[in-house]
Amino acid sequence: MARGLDTLIRYHRWQLDGLRREMAGLQEARAKVQAAIDGVDQSIAHESASLTPEMAVTFNMGLFVDGQLKRRHQFEGQRARLDEEIIQLNDRIAAAFEEIKRFEIVRDRRAEEAAKAERQAEETFYNEVAGMRADRARREEGE
Repeated sequence: MARGLDTLIRYHRWQLDGLRREMAGLQEARAKVQAAIDGVDQSIAHESASLTPEMAVTFNMGLFVDGQLKRRHQFEGQRARLDEEIIQLNDRIAAAFEEIKRFEIVRDRRAEEAAKAERQAEETFYNEVAGMRADRARREEGE
């Protein structure tokens, strides 16, 4: 039966590894979205800093900033969705880990019970051997 539990534990660890790989992908995607948000912020700051008074007359900074802020808002929405997926995946990872731990506890308890039963059987055997020797010694004394 321990072999069956070991197989289940390996299977659930394999699933847990898959969830962890999925988490790494989500975290990487989130980092890319955050980098895009930072890029938009830097773009706005760079354009604002490089704008001279002469350019202000010909360049409509408000349209540029408005477009960049819309992009930033879209990226923030993506980041929020990724954050929610990460939270849900964290819950699934925790549940998978708990499941593995349950199987490991059952396996360990069964191994302890088997070892205890083996010790008891060994003790019983040695007690019977000692009893037979004692009986033989009594019979030999009586002869």
